Amino acid sequence: NITGLLSKLGAFNASVPSNQQLTDGELAQLTESVNFACRPENYGQRQLDIRELDILAKVLDWPEDYVFPGLDILRLYIRHPQVNTYFTATDRGADFISSLLSFLRNVSRTNNCLLALRVLANIFSNPSGVNLMVICCDDILKGVVDLHNNDNKNIRIGVSTILLNYAVSLQALQENDAKSLCLNLLSLILATEVQPESVFRAMVATGTLCLNSTEMTQLARTLQFDEYFKRLCKVSEPEKIGECASQLLQIIQ
Repeated sequence: NITGLLSKLGAFNASVPSNQQLTDGELAQLTESVNFACRPENYGQRQLDIRELDILAKVLDWPEDYVFPGLDILRLYIRHPQVNTYFTATDRGADFISSLLSFLRNVSRTNNCLLALRVLANIFSNPSGVNLMVICCDDILKGVVDLHNNDNKNIRIGVSTILLNYAVSLQALQENDAKSLCLNLLSLILATEVQPESVFRAMVATGTLCLNSTEMTQLARTLQFDEYFKRLCKVSEPEKIGECASQLLQIIQ
């Protein structure tokens, strides 16, 4: 609900410190930009003005109590190629990732944590975003590792989604260190996870990393993924869990 997010952002604008508030003109410009750029059918229709992107960057510096509408807008906005490039292909890329990871360290603010995970997942939608995510892989996986057993199932699904996107993006790259980091975290997830969607995404990520890779398949054996898959083969509901586990056993054995 983009309209609702923009309304909430406008309401919060009056509560943040005066030096961080948006002017009426900036709010109007951001509203127009978001309504346009968050809809995929508009991609390529016009170039966004750099000032439009600067306004959202300003919102992301708001205090933690007020930043979540900005993060939710960014979750959609980041899929636009120009927005993605603005945040990931410039000098601001490393600081941008650090900012998102800071929201993961305060898990008491569940909305901020969950939205930051979804932004990270959506960064993969553009080549420059993929490049930044691969460069920052070590820091990002360190940032999400403690969330793999969080009480909130949506946060756990968010972690599995990031790993799945990593697996797809790394498949054609000679980045075995990054692939190994992903497999190690996936082993932690599959050892304890019971939420079906999180399990399924973690399994697909594992299969993607191991497919046609002798080194990753050997690492999966070392990490005892076969034991996880033997257990998961018995899962009949949802059916896709058991079916996927059976296929993965064939890949790594």
